[in-house]
Amino acid sequence: MPPAQKGNGTRLRMLLDQVIESSEVEPNSPEIHDIEHLINGMHQSRRHLELQNQLMRSNRLYFRLFNLAPLPIVRLDKDLEVIEANEAALKIFGPRRHLLGISFSTFVDEASISDFYRLVHSVAYDGRKMAKELTLKISSRVRIPFRVHLASIYVEGEELEGYLLDMEDLSQQKQDNAEKQKASAKFEEVNVALRVLLENQEEKLENLKESVAANKARIIDPILKRLSASRLTDEQKNLAELLRKNLDQLTVDFAKKLSSPTYGLTPRELEVANLIRSGWTSDEIAEMQNISLSCVWYHRNNIRKKLGLIGDKERLTAHLRKIS
Repeated sequence: MPPAQKGNGTRLRMLLDQVIESSEVEPNSPEIHDIEHLINGMHQSRRHLELQNQLMRSNRLYFRLFNLAPLPIVRLDKDLEVIEANEAALKIFGPRRHLLGISFSTFVDEASISDFYRLVHSVAYDGRKMAKELTLKISSRVRIPFRVHLASIYVEGEELEGYLLDMEDLSQQKQDNAEKQKASAKFEEVNVALRVLLENQEEKLENLKESVAANKARIIDPILKRLSASRLTDEQKNLAELLRKNLDQLTVDFAKKLSSPTYGLTPRELEVANLIRSGWTSDEIAEMQNISLSCVWYHRNNIRKKLGLIGDKERLTAHLRKIS
């Protein structure tokens, strides 16, 4: 197995020993000390070069990662001037020669400048990485919202050297949010239109019920009453009563409301209320019910009291139609 290769320092020491043995130079002579000093200096220079080489490799790796970062990143000095920018930042702000040495505050929109300085002050004071949403000026006409992350850089943990700033473009996110809000507003408009349409249909249905009930009270009820008072066989009377009950189902909602405990109308008051709602006059009701006109007014007054109508501010007919 071949012997291991010796370092340059060891070889120099061996050569020095050989020179001393082959010459009449004393080991402790000034010449020997000068040679040893020269060897030590060469060792130090070699270590210094190795450290510089390692630093250069580290710097090359740092700048490679710095430039390959997908987010725009700029490095600022403590006066906020740009001293370095990666490729993503240059695509946004332009050539490096137009960016380096420029205060980053010139790229901050006037509406966000106070927030930017507060962010810088907080980061310098606290030492932590912080974020803020700012609007940046890309050109004289272009403004883009960014989420800016700022971190302070300290030399040996004591003296502030500068800042590292990266930016996340929020324009697409805000555009998506705006489209969602627009779609939501459109959806709400459709809902409003559907509600209006439904209300119109319900109103038409109520009008139809009202029309059917009015026609029943004005046309059919008097006929049935006269029919019941005429000479009918028991079978005919049963059929007439069955017809009346089935027709009453057309206005069952109105009858249920007025006969409920909320209003508490009697059966006679319910009949009078139904006729009033259908547009019958007091004289017509008295004739149809075969009662006196004063009796009709008595029922009308009781109905008004039970419905809470005091005075003449609202007509009984209109109020009854609202209930239906």
